[in-house]
Amino acid sequence: PMPGTPPNPAPPAAESDPRLRHDIRGIISPAMLAAEQLSLSQDPAIEKAATTINDSLDRLAARLKQRRTD
Repeated sequence: PMPGTPPNPAPPAAESDPRLRHDIRGIISPAMLAAEQLSLSQDPAIEKAATTINDSLDRLAARLKQRRTD
């Protein structure tokens, strides 16, 4: 900025934008459903991978929910 002019305010943080949180939940929902179906597999490797995916998506969903209440 030019001397004497106030700096532009920072854009709102992405995690504080409710529309973005909603969009992200919409994007991860199909992945959560697919991982849930994969977790029913009899193949231990697929079941383990599904658990990893589910755990990661659960953490993301919890983080989004947490940011809503911060």
